[in-house]
Amino acid sequence: MLTAEIERRALSADAETTPILVTIPEACRISGSSRSELYRRLAAGDLDAVKMGRSTRIVTASLPGRGKPAEGAVSQAAGAHQPAV
Repeated sequence: MLTAEIERRALSADAETTPILVTIPEACRISGSSRSELYRRLAAGDLDAVKMGRSTRIVTASLPGRGKPAEGAVSQAAGAHQPAV
């Protein structure tokens, strides 16, 4: 199924502007998630990834929001800056 998605994306018109695979730092930026959160989601099977030697690439189509912050990321960040009561 992953192969079919990669092939579909490669043939689509937006394949020229949206990469099929991204590095962990790029995936963090795109999804608004932390590095640790991405690795947790990988371990849980929520994200599709490909190993290229020692490097891990995330399938862009499997990222939440693809350009928007991940669900809960904004509320977590807001909670981190609130003073303790």
